[in-house]
Amino acid sequence: MRWLFLFLLLSSISFSIMSDYSMNVVVESSGATYFSSSITFVDAIDKEVTLCFSGELSNILVTDKSGLQIPFSIHQSNGFNCISFIVPYDYARISFESDDFTSKNGSLWDFHMRAFASENISSFNSQLTLPSGSTLQKTNGAVSSAGDSLKISWESRNINASQKLYLAAAYEITRVEGSNIQIVLAATIIVVAAAAYFFYLRKRRAKTEPKPLGTEIKKAVEAKESKTEEWLERNEVFRTLDEVDKEIVREIGRQNGKTTQAKIYLNTHIPKATLSRRLASLENRGIIKKSQKGNRNLITLALEKK
Repeated sequence: MRWLFLFLLLSSISFSIMSDYSMNVVVESSGATYFSSSITFVDAIDKEVTLCFSGELSNILVTDKSGLQIPFSIHQSNGFNCISFIVPYDYARISFESDDFTSKNGSLWDFHMRAFASENISSFNSQLTLPSGSTLQKTNGAVSSAGDSLKISWESRNINASQKLYLAAAYEITRVEGSNIQIVLAATIIVVAAAAYFFYLRKRRAKTEPKPLGTEIKKAVEAKESKTEEWLERNEVFRTLDEVDKEIVREIGRQNGKTTQAKIYLNTHIPKATLSRRLASLENRGIIKKSQKGNRNLITLALEKK
């Protein structure tokens, strides 16, 4: 009688190898689903365990507590895709991706996942994060929110080996709402204002810019510049200069022998530091004269015209 009582007591206890099975699921707006699970084990060292899911799996990764990869195999069983691996100690982490757990009908998305394990589970909990802007239609889990994302959770205890877990949710994704509308409106206003300002500047510039010189005036200006360059090229001092100094002196000559340092920079594109050094050198040699007018440096050509 005593032995019978002990047998009945032991047979009533559910021996669970998986003490805690946690699963996080993230669904993107495209329907792609990302899974990350962590499992703690009890007395399961060197034992093979299997986790099965009702969909095609990709990018599978199984690691131990230190992040080292654990070898695994994958096979099909009664329409389920199953991952099998040897438990290294008391913990394993499994991650994978899939497009098979979501489907779309019009604007309505459905998430359906069935799963089971080869061993008893003491505690199971899972959390599903829906895409931003989702509106939930129905689910068999508990609903919560975090920012603009909805979260659905499932919890269960004392799950027997091969007992099916079923996670389901139906939702719609609103493309533009709330703060998104404000962002779109703000961006539209900025674009319109920028376009209006651009056309205003263009119109103003068209009014204030001088009209193009006539052909005869252009010819006269070009002839004058040519004559200026001719006497410079004949100047003995000018001939001793290198090409950078010559370009500076030519530009002063084009401006009737008097201009500003800023104008020389704009027309020659000689770096500012280099231009300052060259002007100082030309002044020391008596080729130019520098003077100050307000905050501008006036440059005058000192070469004698012959």
